[in-house]
Amino acid sequence: EYDLPAVRSVSAGEADPHELSAYKGLERLYARNENYEGLISSLRAQVDLVATPKQRIALLDRIGLMLEEEFVDHAQAAECFEKITAIDAGHECASAALSRLYRNLQRFEDLVKNLSRHAATVTDASRKIELMLHAARTLAIDIGSPERAIDMYEAVLGIDDNQGEALSELARLKSTAGDVGSAVSAVE
Repeated sequence: EYDLPAVRSVSAGEADPHELSAYKGLERLYARNENYEGLISSLRAQVDLVATPKQRIALLDRIGLMLEEEFVDHAQAAECFEKITAIDAGHECASAALSRLYRNLQRFEDLVKNLSRHAATVTDASRKIELMLHAARTLAIDIGSPERAIDMYEAVLGIDDNQGEALSELARLKSTAGDVGSAVSAVE
């Protein structure tokens, strides 16, 4: 439950800016009335007032999703998810959201950094490979850096030396670069 006088004072701009219960009350009112701008403002105020990183992450996640879905503001949404990964580098949902947002924003270098960071935090080899392959494809296609894509595909082969996509793309990239001998050895 929330303190109604505190809610009124916050909404009138007179409250102690450190009154978490007032912002929680406003959050409920704004959500009920579908006042998304007010809701985001209330959630942002709470981010600095909550006690734990887990609470901060939950608030930033709500803000980021709302910015992405309701306001279609991919740049601001990405900022929220970046703050989450600064707290928890392996946060799966925030990392996936960043990948999606960076692609929409055509921030391909940031996409590769995000995928690489995310791959470094996961322990499941197949998930790690999936993220690294996505990074390699982005390097080869969107950024146009075959040398860096080759390095990423070789890193994938360091985990699974029979990974089909990495083998075929490595051979293709090396043959395109004129290194036919290395292309043949990559396939063998």
